[in-house]
Amino acid sequence: SSFAFIDGKTPLHVKNPRWGALEPSSAERLHHVLSDMSSGSNYIVPFDHRPKPSVLEALSYTSAFWAVLLVTGNAISYKLFGNLLLRANSSLFFNPTEKTASNEKLILDGGVIDTTGLIGLLQHQKENIILFYNNNVPLSQIQSPIAYLFGVDTATDSMNGLLGPSLSQVFPSVLYPEVIANLTNPKVGIAHLRGIHVLPNRIMGVEPYIIGSFVVFSNAKNDNFVLEDEMTSSQLSPSWPDRYMFAPPRLDANVLCMFSDWKVRNYREELDPILGR
Repeated sequence: SSFAFIDGKTPLHVKNPRWGALEPSSAERLHHVLSDMSSGSNYIVPFDHRPKPSVLEALSYTSAFWAVLLVTGNAISYKLFGNLLLRANSSLFFNPTEKTASNEKLILDGGVIDTTGLIGLLQHQKENIILFYNNNVPLSQIQSPIAYLFGVDTATDSMNGLLGPSLSQVFPSVLYPEVIANLTNPKVGIAHLRGIHVLPNRIMGVEPYIIGSFVVFSNAKNDNFVLEDEMTSSQLSPSWPDRYMFAPPRLDANVLCMFSDWKVRNYREELDPILGR
């Protein structure tokens, strides 16, 4: 899990409202905190400081996805509604002897920096990665969570890829066209890269290395996934599987699980060698 915090009390500035990413000066003020749910430890990216929030606190901070609308909005809305934002004292993140821009930090969901959850795996230099890309906005509309990892510029919104392509890049740009073509193809929905070079990224705390296999599954509709039960199929909402304003209905959520299970079974030949089967 992850969350983010902002140095200072002033709002962030978007470089171009049409594209949505932050100005470099604002991007440098945005820090990423990763929580290792297995060990209960937290650490700030890319620094070595060990912040003090508990796992429970870290999880509560990740709920602040809505806050970015205020901190990247205009000055008037920030002044009127800024008191609604989650705040924490800098002592939670830094040693008392260290000087920071402000004692008060504004808390955001970590997904505004990395929507995919990939960065923590790259920091640990995992040799093989299987990634299920699940977002409530289809890749046909918002490609930035994937595109920015390859340094490719495209439009984003306030909740996806605020750092922009240059500060988010961890993979060579030349690989992106094939990746996005496969992920948005309704007859494919999977991209598999082998021997991919990970690029260094100071902001993300990522060091260079080579990934043996990197598999990404899209959650867009796949023409090959067919529900045999007509009653179930007829009761799915029009938003299934990737066009939800908030949480999916219970039936949709269950069919999303079935969809993920189908992907694994359908692409066993791709996945078995990675899993050592």
